[in-house]
Amino acid sequence: MLQHGYYTLSVHDNFILSHFFGAWNVEQTQDYTDHIKNVASDLTAKPWARIVNLSSWEGGGIDVIKPLERLQIWAENNNCKHVVFINPPLIPSYMLEKHGDPYHDYKVFADKDEAISWVQAELAKL
Repeated sequence: MLQHGYYTLSVHDNFILSHFFGAWNVEQTQDYTDHIKNVASDLTAKPWARIVNLSSWEGGGIDVIKPLERLQIWAENNNCKHVVFINPPLIPSYMLEKHGDPYHDYKVFADKDEAISWVQAELAKL
């Protein structure tokens, strides 16, 4: 099946910034999780974080939950100390509330600059 939705991804000193767009299916979700694991391999020697901008994301079906949960478990097992989200609209916000257990004490920020500043300050403490 073809992927639905898309994302952008950039790697910074000790964090990965992702931006989700459109509605996702499981194929898109798996592509994203594989991509994160690939690029994060250069970050795992020291504490790192993920910042996920959900402001343009329309969410996905129940089948996208498990790959995202597995990614979070993998990230935590590979030195990822924080995952934060930027401005989730209604459906992604509901998905976080309902299925957010793997993210533990995740944070939600109104904009990218605020999220980046918080992540950098928190990682500097480690």
